Amino acid sequence: MINNDSYESAWKTFRRRRRIFWLTLLCGPLLIFCVFAPLASLLKSEYLFSVPVGLLLTSIVVTYLPYACWRCPRCGHPYFLTFYTSTLLFGKKCIHCGLPKWAQNDPDA
Repeated sequence: MINNDSYESAWKTFRRRRRIFWLTLLCGPLLIFCVFAPLASLLKSEYLFSVPVGLLLTSIVVTYLPYACWRCPRCGHPYFLTFYTSTLLFGKKCIHCGLPKWAQNDPDA
């Protein structure tokens, strides 16, 4: 049986991973187009634009994987993914055991 503290810490981890992913996805392109694109055109260097774009794409993948593969605190399977389907990170419950998102304890107990 999983206690309430482990549910709380699991959701805290989920929130942190989600926040990091969305900050990377939304702020990364803004940083590139506001800082690196003008700088690259000013200095006439395509590397000042293409290298940060490559790093951004890599960082999006690196922050997406822990978020998408986050494990359900009740069943231990990936919350959003199965081998053949995904809820695209917007699922309201675990795709395996049905644990509602943000549940502080096991609703079936």
